[in-house]
This record gives sequence, structure tokens and C-alpha cells, in this order.
Amino acid sequence: MVAGYLRMLGPEHPYTIGTQGNTALMRWTLGDHASASDGIEQARTLMAREVGEDHPWAIGWGLNTTLVRIWTGRQAAAGELGRECAARAATVLGPRHPLAVACRAAYVMTPTTDDPPFQPFEPLVI
Repeated sequence: MVAGYLRMLGPEHPYTIGTQGNTALMRWTLGDHASASDGIEQARTLMAREVGEDHPWAIGWGLNTTLVRIWTGRQAAAGELGRECAARAATVLGPRHPLAVACRAAYVMTPTTDDPPFQPFEPLVI
């Protein structure tokens, strides 16, 4: 699918960026944490650049990146991004919007120290 979007829409189209990010999230679920983390960070950066920091898609990738930073033990970076995403989502979407609530929850659950890394729940395999 990514190849098709690259061919039809180009590398800077939000669908291409989102699909590349979703592929990175799938790689994370399959245990490829190092390359997945890089792909998720890249999706956040590219999405914000293409649609603007205030767009819900950019805020959503900020949320995804906050969670991955928590899971990889980068609490300080997660806290900073989580605080930014929560504030932006509440301002742009309203404090009761589901994305704003999710961003606030991610920020609140961010550990305050860099050890030990947060352990996410195991994915449900059907």
C-alpha cells in the first residue's frame, strides 16, 4: 500500500505519511521496536510539516510518538511531547474531544523518571 501511495500521491502526501507511520506501528507490535520507533518519530515530524501542528492527524501522531517514547524509556522526551500534544488538542479540538482526552491521559501516565521503561500491554492475538 505504501508503494502505491508513493507512486500515486508522492512521499509528502498525508496518506502516504500516515500509511508509513501505521506500518511502523505494525512493526512495533511485531517486536521490531528500533526501526518502528524511528518510523513513528518520522511520521510525526512529516505529518506536522505537511498538515500543520494543529491538524488532528499531526496531534494523533504526537500521541503515538508520546506513547512510543514512554515504552522505550524516554520519559523526559515523552513528557515534553505529551504536554505539548495535550495542550494543543485541548485548544484546537476542545478539552472533551476524544483525541484531547487521549493526549491528556498519555501525558498524565508518563513516568517522571527514565527508569524502568514502561511496559505496554501485550497485543491481543486472535
